Amino acid sequence: MRPEQFAAVMQTADYFRRNRRQKDGQPPFYLWNAKMRFGKTFTTYQLAKEMRWTKVLVLTFKPAVEDSWQKDLESHVDFHEWQFVSNSEGTLNWRQADKRRPVVWFGSFQDFLGLDKTTGEYKVRNREAFDVEWDCVVVDEYHFGAWRSENRQFTGSIEDDESVKELGGADAAEFKVEKSPLKARNYLMLSGTPFRAIQNGEFDETQIFNWTYSDEQNAKYEWPKKNPGEPNPYAALPRMNMFVYKLPDRITRVAENADIGFDLNEFFRAEREKGARARFVHEDEVSKWLDFMRGEFFVAEGAKPVLPYYDVELKRALRHVVWYLPNVASCEAMLDLLRGGYHSNFYNNYTVNTSFGSYTGIGKAALESVDDVVREPLSTMSITLTCGKLTTGV
Repeated sequence: MRPEQFAAVMQTADYFRRNRRQKDGQPPFYLWNAKMRFGKTFTTYQLAKEMRWTKVLVLTFKPAVEDSWQKDLESHVDFHEWQFVSNSEGTLNWRQADKRRPVVWFGSFQDFLGLDKTTGEYKVRNREAFDVEWDCVVVDEYHFGAWRSENRQFTGSIEDDESVKELGGADAAEFKVEKSPLKARNYLMLSGTPFRAIQNGEFDETQIFNWTYSDEQNAKYEWPKKNPGEPNPYAALPRMNMFVYKLPDRITRVAENADIGFDLNEFFRAEREKGARARFVHEDEVSKWLDFMRGEFFVAEGAKPVLPYYDVELKRALRHVVWYLPNVASCEAMLDLLRGGYHSNFYNNYTVNTSFGSYTGIGKAALESVDDVVREPLSTMSITLTCGKLTTGV
């Protein structure tokens, strides 16, 4: 383990050992607020070893991550005794597993908590999971369930949520430990973006391990100074540059003196009429945003800022980019703009790659079209539009 992974294991283990039960009688729960590439699956398995757990249930809102959970368990010498169980074809199932050896059962919330439409009960293939007393239930990609409204039942479906459909199923559920029908001694929540859960006070500071992009970059550059001559375990992680734009004073004054808010979901909201393709509700404003990105339509005191499609050096570095939009309709509307609806031919120089909705598959299948455009000759530039299929486990 890298130092931060070891710290996460020891801090979490210490918390679980000191808090066998919460004050309300519920099992303890802990959050790993850790950015992508932290190694949450590998580190979760190391925690299981430290705690001497033998029965772990992993539930996720993103079924596409199953491959990484299986690979991290079966390909590492530390976990050679463990068995990976799921309902996927070609994978060991619960009844086939040797119960004398440690087991990880992987499943999706959409599958596990969805009810059989005929009987109204949990699906037959999952019922045994509700009889097992799990050492730990791991909730992966916790943020997808954390924002559901308080009054929604644990198994409440969300039929019209585009973001949920992007996850590979029409049903999703709020996750609350006190509503869980599972028997578990501990709960571990994993997320790279648990902002709403933290803001809502679901975890106090003793229940959270944090590892941010800044932490990672600092560790990468500090390692040679603190450990001269030793291999840098962070060397393979890419350099990350973070840019922040300072708004002109005249815009800042408006924001400070008015009771207004800005919502990216609203700004990029798109609607479709029956039989027609989706269009942005605020199409004029979105077009001006496209102008802004290439250095036009910028009212500012002094020189123009370093903008992605204006500054020569930055433009050269951004040959292949991902634009993450709120939902499928927004992606469709942006696709139409970039492929002809926009008043300038500036973006015609870019291949527009579709990685959303019915245009592509889920998980690794969604990555194929990205690989194709990146492998093109160096003169090729691309913009990939997505709203969920390229964010986790890919």
